[in-house]
Amino acid sequence: MPAATNNPFVHPIDNATAAVDAYIRRAFPGHPPQEQAARRSDPETLHCLLSDLLHYCDHHNLDFTQLLGHARASYADDLATAQTFVHGDEVQPRADTTWRGIVTGTSTTQHGEVLHTIDIPGDPTTRVLPAQDLTTATPFGPLESGNGLLTTAQQAEGRLRELSLRIRLTEHNGRVPAPSLYAEQRDLAHALAAWSGGSSAVLL
Repeated sequence: MPAATNNPFVHPIDNATAAVDAYIRRAFPGHPPQEQAARRSDPETLHCLLSDLLHYCDHHNLDFTQLLGHARASYADDLATAQTFVHGDEVQPRADTTWRGIVTGTSTTQHGEVLHTIDIPGDPTTRVLPAQDLTTATPFGPLESGNGLLTTAQQAEGRLRELSLRIRLTEHNGRVPAPSLYAEQRDLAHALAAWSGGSSAVLL
């Protein structure tokens, strides 16, 4: 089974392949090379290998179930380390472009599946999706602001928070904020909502 060139686990897969090949030569001697290659992905081969490993563990007083649990934990850690996205990445579903969001968290299931928590600007619902169901989002902006050119949704969110705080503090102090602050706040909310598929009213 050839390993994909973009697979981050090429070396572990190669190690396992070498171990399986050695087992095939030992357990099924005399088979031609082409049959040996086919046996690599034969469930019967792995069934026999695992069965023999159980006998091996019994003979050496090893807890196979415990060892398998440790192996699953290491496997989950490997997947988490090799995840496609990290905190702050902007993503969208592969099969649905109606919303976009920002990765705010990562977790791994007991089966080793990497999940990402996604915050969608203007949408109060937090979504959790497997990493393989996500892709890099369509870029935000660029958008001119009073703080320079904004090229990411995170920059726009940061500027919107800054503006909203300035407006709130100004109002709290009994003064009227400049109309330009309200206009920029509104424009940012609309731009973020258009990018994310969320609501500008919720953002504001």
